[in-house]
Amino acid sequence: MILENEILFEARNHVGWITLNRPAALNALSYTMVQEMYAQLQGWAQDTSIYAVVVKGAGSKAFCAGGDVRAVRESFLASTSLHREFFAAEYRLDHLIHRYPKPYIALMDGIVMGGGMGIAQGASLRVVTDRTRMAMPEVAIGFFPDVGASFFLSRIPAALAAYLGLSGTTIGGADALYAGVQGVDWSAHLQTTGTFAVDAVGSTRGVTNSQFAALRVKDAIVDQFRQNTGERPSIDTDSPAVRVNVALRRGKAIVSVDLSGSPLHQRGYRQGSGIAPLKENLAAAMLLRAGWPAIYASGGGIVDPLCGSGTLLIEAALMAADVAPGLRRDRFGFLGWRGHDAALWKTLHDAAQLRATAGLQALRPVFFGFDQDPAVLNEAKHNAQHAQMSGFIHYGRQSLEHLHRPHELAAAGLVICNPPYGERMDTHGLTSLYRLLGSKLKAEFPGWHACVITSDEQLGRAIGLRAAKKYQLFNGALECVLLLFDIAPADAVPAAAKLLSPGALMLKNRIEKNHRHLRKRAEREGIECWRVYDADLPEYASAIDIYRAHADTRQGDGGVYLHVQEYRAPATIEENVARTRLRETLRVAGEALGVDRDRIALKTRQRGKGARNTAISIIAANSSKSPRAG
Repeated sequence: MILENEILFEARNHVGWITLNRPAALNALSYTMVQEMYAQLQGWAQDTSIYAVVVKGAGSKAFCAGGDVRAVRESFLASTSLHREFFAAEYRLDHLIHRYPKPYIALMDGIVMGGGMGIAQGASLRVVTDRTRMAMPEVAIGFFPDVGASFFLSRIPAALAAYLGLSGTTIGGADALYAGVQGVDWSAHLQTTGTFAVDAVGSTRGVTNSQFAALRVKDAIVDQFRQNTGERPSIDTDSPAVRVNVALRRGKAIVSVDLSGSPLHQRGYRQGSGIAPLKENLAAAMLLRAGWPAIYASGGGIVDPLCGSGTLLIEAALMAADVAPGLRRDRFGFLGWRGHDAALWKTLHDAAQLRATAGLQALRPVFFGFDQDPAVLNEAKHNAQHAQMSGFIHYGRQSLEHLHRPHELAAAGLVICNPPYGERMDTHGLTSLYRLLGSKLKAEFPGWHACVITSDEQLGRAIGLRAAKKYQLFNGALECVLLLFDIAPADAVPAAAKLLSPGALMLKNRIEKNHRHLRKRAEREGIECWRVYDADLPEYASAIDIYRAHADTRQGDGGVYLHVQEYRAPATIEENVARTRLRETLRVAGEALGVDRDRIALKTRQRGKGARNTAISIIAANSSKSPRAG
């Protein structure tokens, strides 16, 4: 019969590996194992090729079930010295681990008891898994908790430590959370006569209900005050002096004191909001990215043509007046916290107030906002009043179609807006809205800067201006792109048109040829909607349809419109090549058929976020008479 070694040692990749190799005995420590482990650790401590040590247990049931109790008991009954020598050697090993000069990592997978706690508690890093079970069964048979348990028992509340040390009870997740919270000195954060509330989110093994977690944390705090003072603080869920936050995830609980109170983006002035409100901190970020402080300092003003509840303009005014964010807030979470330095806070607050007063005295009324919804405009005016900015911001009821540069603004400034994206609003007509915005920017604000946020880059392209810069931002959970434009001055010389590629020239010739042949039949038979191109050249995989608007429609000059529908490119075609060919198709179609870009509708096929977007076909009422039908 071949006996396997009870403990294995291996040096691999500059790491010393120790494997407790008694899986049938749950890797319980024998006297020989303790002696060999001590000697090996001493050797590796001096070995410059070993950078760290890892200890683990063999098998899937246990890391280490402690010392070999049976051998110790037999030694005692036989009046030998093994039981004394075993404990002396074990505690000497534990002492070495606690003071080991190199990183010592314990992989505590499975059962960890008695001496197993001893060789794990002094580790630089203790790694637990969902199978880890820690217990002290030795106390149930008359033994005292050994040095492993003594390490953590001395670091938890005394009453709980005495209970665990005498009973050996294994506690669950909820009790462990309670014990951890009791280990915090809450008198340093909360007065006995004060109020507090507990909010909890998440779940973990043993604590699957966040409300129950909040209750256990509340109990731990209250019980600590009762034990120490005989009194307890009260609960106030609406406006507590101190709010405690608990986050549970993957076996851990993060307990923190909320020093902000309500979210910091809430400046305290916004009483109402539009359909898709913009958070105040995001508005401030947009203004900073757009360079608003420098624009204002150089004499410029700001216009929001789709101002909604006025957040962008109010933040712009506060920024220009040097009003600190949150200066008008009534309350912060730290005001009721015992660690709050009231004198220091007053000094800082008074200094900020002086700067704001000086800034408001020098502030110029160069803030203009427009919206066609009177109800939203009223909300914007109320918000400006609460922000003490109503005398500086001009609001007017006006649609985007009637937008003009305010005559009060002579110097170049900033046009900024948060147009609808289609995420929480009706998507109908959004492309036309963005095109109109672009045309107004070019016509009314030459030489200005513009800043637009959207969640759809296709809508951003409809503006018809090349973005000088792009930034990724988040409006809540919604991923957005911030587009910055430098609008060309009115006297700027237009850039020379880029020459068409050979492929684009072939495409232009094909579209012109098709149009010459098919137009005659269309005119002869009164066909107003027909297809002039349908992927005739495989490299340019799109369909182009011609639509003529009736004179009695809203578009109604009887002009020609184009609908370009992109077919999905083969997987062998690189994405950037497909994009270039689509841009060439749009340009060539407009040039060959004499149609302006704002009269070309584009539909593309692409994978959307969370679902697959597919192109939508436009079916003309007169399609049965199409010159390309049949």
